[in-house]
Amino acid sequence: MPSPSPPDPATGAALDPDALLSPSVLRGEADGAVAYELKFLVDEATARRVEAWAAAALRRDPFGAAAADGAYPTTTLYLDTPALDVLHRAPGLAGRKYRVRKYDDGGTLYVERKERRGDKVRKRRSALPAAALVDAASDAGAAGLASWFFEEAAAGGFRPTCTVGYRRTAFLDVDAAGPIRLTLDRTVRGGPSTAWALVEPATPTHVLAESVICELKFREAMPARFKRLVEETALAASGVSKYRRVMEACGAAGDGGSHA
Repeated sequence: MPSPSPPDPATGAALDPDALLSPSVLRGEADGAVAYELKFLVDEATARRVEAWAAAALRRDPFGAAAADGAYPTTTLYLDTPALDVLHRAPGLAGRKYRVRKYDDGGTLYVERKERRGDKVRKRRSALPAAALVDAASDAGAAGLASWFFEEAAAGGFRPTCTVGYRRTAFLDVDAAGPIRLTLDRTVRGGPSTAWALVEPATPTHVLAESVICELKFREAMPARFKRLVEETALAASGVSKYRRVMEACGAAGDGGSHA
């Protein structure tokens, strides 16, 4: 996410810088905080109810505040091993995955290691200029503070495997336990990719055409606001993986599952 602290679009007051962080990321720390990420697969009507609730209860993500419809494009390059260990959830990975992501402007990328155990996740994330990606992939020293990502990926045999794009609407705030975040991802599409580039395929494969991925992110206990949302909209947890859905739709052999 962006590093400046923009004003709250509703009040004009400056947002707490911690609100801009994913709950599983800590400022200035090598490894992030343990946080919960709960996914819900909903239809468009339910997604609009969730979005209306969030607009009243939370603050809009700065990227969304700058967009006419409140949504912004997000592109993720997923890494996997030649044996597709992430796709198959190989036990030796212990829920670990590596990915590169860009948000609306695309000038800055975010390299990330994500570790998941059930609904709990921990991330390590670093920013990288988009222009430096190819050089960093061949020489980790060119990545500066993001060198750890390329070193770990190379050591584990991880390489570019799939690019996934979607439109994200996001809301955020800070409660007593830290940042909280709600995201809605629509028009998920993508395809296999072996290049160190965040460019969607010319003819992407679309998945989840009739569904929206809603995700609630928070630390420690579920915030009271999120509890009210789940009750009022009758949300039922339904883990879903964009990476797995795209890979399976493109013919990769998977074992089903929910959290990549």
